[in-house]
Amino acid sequence: MDKNPELGRDLGRDLCVRIATWQRDKMEDGVAAERSLAKALELDPNSDDVLVLLEQVQRAPGRERDLVETLRRRAKLQVDEARREDAYREAKRLADGLGDAKLAESVVRELLEQDDANTWALAELTELSERAGDFAETFRLLSRRAELGAAGAEIRELRHRAAAIAQGKLDRRDDAIGIYEQLFEDDPQDRDAAAALRELYVSASRWENLGRLLERLVDNADSASERSALRIDLAKLNVERFQAIDAAVDFLKTVLEDEPGNGDAVVALSELYEKAQRDEELAELLSGQIEAARSRGDTQAELRFQVRLGEIYDTRLKNRAKAIETYQAVLDRDGSHRGALEALARLHQAGGDLAEAARILDRLIGVSEGADAVRSCGTLADVHEKLGDKVAAAAALERALGVDKADKEVRARLLALYEATESWEKLAAHLVVDAELAEGVDAQIPLLRRAADTHAKKRGDWAEASLVLEKASALRPDDRELLLALCDAYSASGKGKAAAAVLEKIVRATAASVRKSWRRSTADWRTHTSPTGTRRRHWRSSTRRSASSPGTSMCSRRSAWWPFRSTI
Repeated sequence: MDKNPELGRDLGRDLCVRIATWQRDKMEDGVAAERSLAKALELDPNSDDVLVLLEQVQRAPGRERDLVETLRRRAKLQVDEARREDAYREAKRLADGLGDAKLAESVVRELLEQDDANTWALAELTELSERAGDFAETFRLLSRRAELGAAGAEIRELRHRAAAIAQGKLDRRDDAIGIYEQLFEDDPQDRDAAAALRELYVSASRWENLGRLLERLVDNADSASERSALRIDLAKLNVERFQAIDAAVDFLKTVLEDEPGNGDAVVALSELYEKAQRDEELAELLSGQIEAARSRGDTQAELRFQVRLGEIYDTRLKNRAKAIETYQAVLDRDGSHRGALEALARLHQAGGDLAEAARILDRLIGVSEGADAVRSCGTLADVHEKLGDKVAAAAALERALGVDKADKEVRARLLALYEATESWEKLAAHLVVDAELAEGVDAQIPLLRRAADTHAKKRGDWAEASLVLEKASALRPDDRELLLALCDAYSASGKGKAAAAVLEKIVRATAASVRKSWRRSTADWRTHTSPTGTRRRHWRSSTRRSASSPGTSMCSRRSAWWPFRSTI
C-alpha cells in the first residue's frame, strides 16, 4: 500500500482490516493486528467497523484505559442515542474500575456536550460532584434534573436533596426556603418539607410565614394530639413574637375543647392568665380541670392541677385558708405528696399554727431523702424552738444526723441544744463523734477532753470519762497531761492498778534525776493499794471518806496518792 498510494482510501482500509484479521486469527499477534487497525483508522478515522475490531483486540486484561478511549470514539459516531449512551456507560464503568475520577468525569461531561438532557449523565455527574465536595455544582445539577420533569416521587427526592444542600452546605437560606415552599405546596402532607420550613423560618425570623405554616399544618393534622401541639406552638408564637395574648388564649382554649385533659395547654393557659393578672379566670380554669381529671379517673393530673390551684390561692389571690384547704385535699388523695406537704408546712408557719406545722413537717421528713430531709429536719427544729420545746428540737436534729452525721451546721446547733437542755450524756457522746469526724489529732484531743470532762464533772461518771481519755491517750501516747488526767479518772473510778500502770508509764518518760524519787513514791503507792499492805487501813479509810462525800472535790478524792503525784 505504501508503494501504491493510488489504491485509494477505501481499498487501503479494507486491506489493513484483512491483514489485521489474519494477524489476529492466524498469527495470534494482537500487537501487530492493532498496528494494522491503527493504519486503517488513519485512512478512515470514522469507520465504526474498524473501531469494533480495535475494541475487540483491546479487551485483553491491562488495556482498560485504551479501551475507554476507543469506546469514546465509537460513542461519538453513534446516531442512535441508546447505543451512544451504552458506549459511554461502559467507558465510565471502566474508568471507575481504574479509580480515575477525573477520567470518569470527562467521559460523563463528553456525553453531556452531545446531549445536555441525558438523565443518566446528569445523575452520574451529580454523584461525582457531591463526592468531590463541589456542592455548588451538585445543587445546579439537582435543580436541572428536577426541571427536566422526572417522575413525581423522583422530582420530590431531587428537590429535597437540592434544598438540603442549599441550607446545610451553601448557606443559601432563601433558595432552600423557596424549594421547600414549592414542595409543601405540591404536597401539604410532606412532613419533611414542613419541618425544614419551620426551622428555616425561625432562623430567618420570618414569624408571619411561620404562623401561616402552623395554621395550615393544624388543618392538615390527622389527630387531636397533633393539632393540640401545633396550636400550643401557635399560642407561644403569638405571645413571644406578636404580644397577642388574646389570640394565644383563644388557641389554647381551642386545644382544651379538642382535648379537655391536655396538661400542656392548661399550664400554658394558666401562665397567660397569670401574666395578664386574670386571676379569677385562672382559678376557674384549674377548678374545671380538677373536676374533669377526677371524672375521668386521672389522679395524677387531678393532683397536679390541685397543687397549681393551691399556689394561685396562696401567691395570687392571697387566700391562705383556701390554699390550705386545697393542699389538704391533695394530701387526702396522696399522703406522701411532697409539694403539698412543703406548702402546708410553710402556710401553717406563716399563719402561726406552729403545732400543725410541726405535724406536717414530721410527715414531710418521712418522705424525704438526702439534703431535702436534712433541711426539713432543720425547719422542724426551728418550729419546736419557737414552741419552747428544745428537747423536741434536739430530737429533730438527731433525725437530720441520721441522714448525714457529718453536717457541721446541724452538729453545732445540736451541741448547743444539748448544753441548753443539760443533756450531758448525749452531749458527751456527741463530742466523741465530733472528734471522730475531726481532721488531725490537734483537733480531736480537745473534743475528747471536753467529752471526758462532761462525763466526770457534769455526770460524775469517772468510768466513762476514763474510757474517753483512753481514746485520747491512744492518739497521743506521750502526752503527760492526758496521762495525768487518765490517772485521775482511773483513781476516781476505783481502778487503782490501772492508775499505777499509767503512772509507771509516766515514770519511764521522766528525766533520770526524777526517776529515783518517783520509784520511791510508787512503792509507797503500792503499799496503799495492796490488800495486805501495812497501810491498808489508812487507804481504805481515805477512799471511804471520798466516796461517802458527794461534794468532795476531785483532789480530795485522790488524797491517798496525790502527794506522790506532785513529784512529777
